[in-house]
Amino acid sequence: MAFADMVTSKVNLILEGLPPLTDYVPAIPTTMVPVVWFTLGWMCMNMIMHVISYAIAGPTYKKLPLSEKLTWMGWGVTTLHTLVIFTLCYPLVDELYPLWMAGSMTFVDSPDTIAKAALPMSVFMGYILSDVMFVSVAIMMRGRFEGDDAGFMVHHLAIIVTWYMALTQAKCRGFCIGPMMCEVTQPLLGLRYYMAKYKNFGLIFTINGITLLVMWWVFRIGGYVIVQGMSVVNSAGMIMEDPLRVLLVINWAIGGVLQVFWGVKILTAALRFLLPKKKDKTKKPTGVPMGVPLCAPMGVPVVWVCRCVGVPVVPVRGGAGGAGGHGMVYISGGQLKAERRQGM
Repeated sequence: MAFADMVTSKVNLILEGLPPLTDYVPAIPTTMVPVVWFTLGWMCMNMIMHVISYAIAGPTYKKLPLSEKLTWMGWGVTTLHTLVIFTLCYPLVDELYPLWMAGSMTFVDSPDTIAKAALPMSVFMGYILSDVMFVSVAIMMRGRFEGDDAGFMVHHLAIIVTWYMALTQAKCRGFCIGPMMCEVTQPLLGLRYYMAKYKNFGLIFTINGITLLVMWWVFRIGGYVIVQGMSVVNSAGMIMEDPLRVLLVINWAIGGVLQVFWGVKILTAALRFLLPKKKDKTKKPTGVPMGVPLCAPMGVPVVWVCRCVGVPVVPVRGGAGGAGGHGMVYISGGQLKAERRQGM
């Protein structure tokens, strides 16, 4: 707790020493000034990650297309962001944890919560803004949406609008801490992405996947969907009193659907990997290949001899020069199969 408080105070001191943006752009709300700086900071971190990736990953990173490089950089920055957010949110846990577990987390915050939540929310919103910018560039580079891009954009844009209102209106900030704490699963996803690129981390890859499955269902399904869902239900009478509360609940619902969707995908992949695989009952040829192309000069004599001794042969006909391909002769248990090999 002391470390988290120290980090918070240091970051606030740095922010106070930065140029006042409101002097240059008066339209920026005072509470949005830190968000602007953090957005620029996270964009710079992506550039730093680009340089680090070139130095460490070498050929694996260099051969990636630009859109994939942006994804690579994003996962590295996400890991750093998780550490920062978890550190900044930790001082609020003592106050909010009993309310979360009792399902009595309301939309009315104490003055202490409003003050302490400002910094982590600004860091988080700056990260989300930079993330949306880089993902948008990646989508434009590919010329299409892939995978969960559409859900990602809808969810992130909803967060931006909600966090903006919560910061500028100085309310409902405690409800926003829970979703930010769910970022604890992101380093595992990033590590999984990097290991998949190298394809040589068998046991570590498996351990990472099982840990991700457990943490996803504990934090994102148990914490975000169920625990915060209880608070939403118990505070139902207060929701319609404020447009921000309505927006928070809509945002929570969108996020909840996505968390369950992704959680089921992770669970399905884990079960497919861990459960015994069904044996393929299709009989496969087990003979030893003779290695004689049927279109070669010795091909015809080999077929003739096989037929003379009672071995059925189905020659694969084709002219020389690869016009029709050639066959490989398999003899096993009195049977022969010709396997056509194109382009040989």
